[in-house]
Amino acid sequence: MIFSSHILSMPDRYATLSNEYKAYFDDIVRYVLTKKNAKEYKHNSYYTYKDASYRILRITIKRGEISCELYFVDREIKDYVEGSDVPVKQSATTIKINGAAAVGVVKDGIDLVCSQIASYKDYKKQLAREKRKEKNAKKKQALENADETVNI
Repeated sequence: MIFSSHILSMPDRYATLSNEYKAYFDDIVRYVLTKKNAKEYKHNSYYTYKDASYRILRITIKRGEISCELYFVDREIKDYVEGSDVPVKQSATTIKINGAAAVGVVKDGIDLVCSQIASYKDYKKQLAREKRKEKNAKKKQALENADETVNI
């Protein structure tokens, strides 16, 4: 079996797309970059868009097809996985771009992922707040107990 020693980079793959598919690609990229805190990370074979450490979208071009991978954040699954010792990997939802309708679905998916990320961040902040309150209450209780033993 013979493998090609030359692998095209993303800009080269983008150049091979038709004008219609270039417009779809550009539209998706522009849309994801309008989201708050979205940052672009370029790799030789794909582009990734993240909000901090949470992946929103990975876009690739393979054999002339644009593929978009969306990573939906499910709070219950994420908490369960973090609480267990078993390594679990959540897989992406892949959408192949074959027309304007698929671009609309990807945009809706980006909105959903971004809202889930924002919700999960708020949830994590609330958990941290509750932990701090609990920790401070324990400190206060320990100080009160120490003062009572000194006063006796």
